Amino acid sequence: MARPKLPDDEKRQLHSFRLDPADRKAVQEVAEKEGISFPAAAEKYLKAGLALYLHPAMDEPTERVFVAILDELYALQQRNNNHRWWKTAKAWAAANAVFKTGPFARLNPDKWNDDDTVNEAWRVVSEIQESKKSTISVLHRLGVTVSQDGKLKRGNALLGMFGHSLDMRKSERAAIDKIENEQDKNAAMALFGVIERLDAEEANALEEWRKAIRPFLQAEFEGEQLYKDYRREVVKAQIARGELPHYEDIL
Repeated sequence: MARPKLPDDEKRQLHSFRLDPADRKAVQEVAEKEGISFPAAAEKYLKAGLALYLHPAMDEPTERVFVAILDELYALQQRNNNHRWWKTAKAWAAANAVFKTGPFARLNPDKWNDDDTVNEAWRVVSEIQESKKSTISVLHRLGVTVSQDGKLKRGNALLGMFGHSLDMRKSERAAIDKIENEQDKNAAMALFGVIERLDAEEANALEEWRKAIRPFLQAEFEGEQLYKDYRREVVKAQIARGELPHYEDIL
């Protein structure tokens, strides 16, 4: 007598398909490892594959970056005593770096450091900085040491000096004034004047560079805000259902 069909079996159909020897071996190893039958293992991973590859967010670029990320995670796992990325804080930090600087980060379609306008703006800044560096080196031969940056940021919680700048050039000019040899003093003052002019040129060039990268930074901000807004909606829905949201979503 045939075995009576169970309710779920009525919806199931028998299918036969060919497998390459290597694929069959892989499924067989999974079946043996998990203690299930070969058909059960094949069905399990077929369902998992369908859930992944039929997901509305899946496409070829996404598939490629997923595989690249998995390769990176596995390489890190082998380097870290075979700890899975979710096992330890060290393993998680290494995995987090994969998303910040690895295959995912490299797929950014609008990286500001690949933009011609941004790079040209930074080239101008770099040339001015190199000119200033050379001038400072010559001035140093006269026994005068000056800073590459004319204004240094200072911050002190007790004094409330957040975001304030200390003008280094004032003290440096005073040091030059104290040079006793008149010829050396005049040479130092002339070189120092070049440095001050380069300070102004550098400030203008940096502002042009900031203008060039601003659209990219704005896009990144708006993208991050998009995710935060989405998570806030999730929190609202969870609270409405009487559930406890994750604390990071509330912050």
